[in-house]
Amino acid sequence: MEDYELLNLSTDIGFFMLVHGAEVYRVEESIRRMLNSYGREDADVYVIPGSIVVTLCCKDGKPMTKTRRVLRHQTNLDKIDALNNLVRSICRETPDFESASLKFKEILGRKVYSNRVLLIVYAIIGASFAIFFGGTLRDAVFAMLAAMGIKIIQILFEKIDANDFFTIVICSAFASFFAIFSAYFHFADNMDKVTIGALMTLVPGITITNCMRDFIAGDLMTGLSRLAEAILTAAGIAIGVAVNLMFLKNFIV
Repeated sequence: MEDYELLNLSTDIGFFMLVHGAEVYRVEESIRRMLNSYGREDADVYVIPGSIVVTLCCKDGKPMTKTRRVLRHQTNLDKIDALNNLVRSICRETPDFESASLKFKEILGRKVYSNRVLLIVYAIIGASFAIFFGGTLRDAVFAMLAAMGIKIIQILFEKIDANDFFTIVICSAFASFFAIFSAYFHFADNMDKVTIGALMTLVPGITITNCMRDFIAGDLMTGLSRLAEAILTAAGIAIGVAVNLMFLKNFIV
């Protein structure tokens, strides 16, 4: 495989692993192992949540570097698993570029959950947490509706490529607004249970877990980046709720 083909393919595989939620150390190790399997023992790989930098020494002795910026993240364990298996296959068999590239494109073309399925999942999460925190069945129903509203807002805002922090503020404000008026008109029993149930879909649990894991692994830069992301998400949730509580305090029951 030519140097530029090897560099492009290994960086692209690492990029999509990172986009779909793989750990930083896993991405670095995967890229490095692929390059080493083709005889590029002096390859240098640097990965943080927002960027990938890969440098290898070409056959003529000159260095070649590629950088990819990561702007958005999501969680797709199926694609992470498939890309992991692809990396192992490349390291074991060292295929030609066409074969490896074809397998890579097949993985990227895998189907993901539809918006309808995601709406159902959000509804289950909202209702479950409302009951978990002591709410009634009526609270669970309206927490379910609020959670589905949050997902609809996220879908709409993704289409216009809106800022994640702004999206979180709007989603949390909607959930709080919905909970306040559902309790005010006595459709729901507890405003707080409806609010909490819906907002649990926004809580950055995975981000906080990854942050602590990165700190333990010694990836301080990555850990700090994820910690900042979690803090901003929490701040966005708090701002959205606080605005409603401030302006709609006369409707709070």
